[in-house]
Amino acid sequence: AKIRIIEPKAMSFATTIAVPMHRSIFIPATKEISQWENIFIGFRDTATNDIDKRDFDRCRATIKWASCCDASLEKVSNFADAYGKNVEFTFAFASIDRLNEFVNNLRPNVNGATM
Repeated sequence: AKIRIIEPKAMSFATTIAVPMHRSIFIPATKEISQWENIFIGFRDTATNDIDKRDFDRCRATIKWASCCDASLEKVSNFADAYGKNVEFTFAFASIDRLNEFVNNLRPNVNGATM
């Protein structure tokens, strides 16, 4: 018979990233990370000013980097704080190592991948 050790075990690791925006966005009802990358490409490509294009591209690059780190997208929401408007992304990772890789390399990967 198998012996089952009953101890708590971490199953996933999550982080929430706030991407500054100049305005709130429409949040479609999908959690598929690949669909969100395409949504932000569409937002960027149809934007009429450079500020919106930059904001949408920063969101796209954040999602792309999370996808490269094997994240799943748990939540997308508009959020406003004392500094302004943001889009918040909550990503879950299967290991702490992938979460750390994502967080530690977020800025250079997003900055290097944006317009």
